[in-house]
Amino acid sequence: MSKYLAFVDFPDPDNFVLVLELAKKCGYVDVVLTGRPVDLSYAPSYPAHFYKDFNFAKFALNEEHDGQWFAKHTVNDKDTELVFIVNAIRLYKFLKQCEADVSKIRFFRAESVDLPLKFKHHMHKQEWKFDLEADDKELVNNLSWKTEDALPGEVVDADGNIIRSSHNRDKIADVLQSYIDKNEQPMMHDLKELSKHYDAFLVAGPFTDVETALNNGVNAGRIVAMAGAIRTGTIFSEGEARPNLFPDQFNIYADSDAAEAVFKHSNIPLMLIPTEATKTWGSNGNGFVFSAQAIEDSGPVVTKLFKEYYGNKLEGKFNVFDLVAGRYLLHGSKECTQPVESIYMDKQGRFVIKCPESKEYKYEDNEPLLVRTNHNDCVVIGNMYPTDTRITDSSVFELFTSKV
Repeated sequence: MSKYLAFVDFPDPDNFVLVLELAKKCGYVDVVLTGRPVDLSYAPSYPAHFYKDFNFAKFALNEEHDGQWFAKHTVNDKDTELVFIVNAIRLYKFLKQCEADVSKIRFFRAESVDLPLKFKHHMHKQEWKFDLEADDKELVNNLSWKTEDALPGEVVDADGNIIRSSHNRDKIADVLQSYIDKNEQPMMHDLKELSKHYDAFLVAGPFTDVETALNNGVNAGRIVAMAGAIRTGTIFSEGEARPNLFPDQFNIYADSDAAEAVFKHSNIPLMLIPTEATKTWGSNGNGFVFSAQAIEDSGPVVTKLFKEYYGNKLEGKFNVFDLVAGRYLLHGSKECTQPVESIYMDKQGRFVIKCPESKEYKYEDNEPLLVRTNHNDCVVIGNMYPTDTRITDSSVFELFTSKV
């Protein structure tokens, strides 16, 4: 039976389902968990003008906002640890509720990563609150971040909102510690305990620990990763810009140096799922998605997970990001892929995949850095090209609406 090592940025629902599918279909699975940096004293949302001043083509704030509170990178190590443990418990409970054999899963704690974030990515969801008891969840939801409720010493911005509140932070921390005290934690193993060989690495998180594993002599038959892009904001087709919002996603953005090291120095064949294949918003075409019906058909536990994350409602289609990589690892066929000619890094540090379907693009960056050429590499294709090339094998599409 195949044995896989998954590297997971685990708070999001797509990664919960990814680990569940690996556990149910592969027997023994090793999972490296990467948390997110947190400072619970900061307001859980951006100011109103943030979205007006955000450059979505570059996925960055306009330069004049450098130095403002929401553009600063601050982390509270104690808060980060609390949230990591809470999310690890959430994942563990989710797997048990879905009747996965948790005795065949080993969990590993990822190395600490100093994330080079230009704004507070860790505030985009309070996913740690989803499994709280009703009273605790109500307490967290009702915390006030309005100026009129500010206590002495709290920081308030020009829009009349509390920026930072140690009082609110202490209340949240108490709730999280209580949750930890009431629930069973999964055992965390040291990275030194990883096996020496796996049939595949599944990269659904930062490449930091992939590089560490390779440096420690851990080997794999192939690396399957949601990483890279066929087009970015620097690519034009027929004179028209076709921006790919956040082309590196969290997996590369969190530690692009580690991603570059893995691509450059590993001869292990890569199977890359570009970001165009994993999302539908913007001008990215149609990636693979879950419909609301597919989520509900997956059972009450999965449905509850997605509902909590998306505001207690399921409508339309949902991007499943890293789960696409897991589905291809478990079920994908060569008919769904194309060979990779080479992998470049542009001047913005984004990884660009060159394959036969991308030849018609003209790169604004005329001197991209060649990172890798390996004729055993391949890229998953979908409805992501201007020619509307898409997978026609209906059995493959069924994978994305099948029950867990």
